[in-house]
Amino acid sequence: MCSRGAETMIHPDAFVHDKALVDQGVSIGAGTRVWGFTHLLSGAQIGADCNICEQVLQSRAMWWWVTGSR
Repeated sequence: MCSRGAETMIHPDAFVHDKALVDQGVSIGAGTRVWGFTHLLSGAQIGADCNICEQVLQSRAMWWWVTGSR
């Protein structure tokens, strides 16, 4: 999977902790909270109203884990 030029989309109502890492090409929905020491790799898609707790690693390549809305 190539993510060059992929746009990062973080909804204005989402919260991303200042210690979280969000790579280029990530999508984060409205009302979602991403806490510290989390790393969202390129291609990760997080729906609305989700809570991604600290020390989580997520990527679109992790096909067994899909984060939908709520």
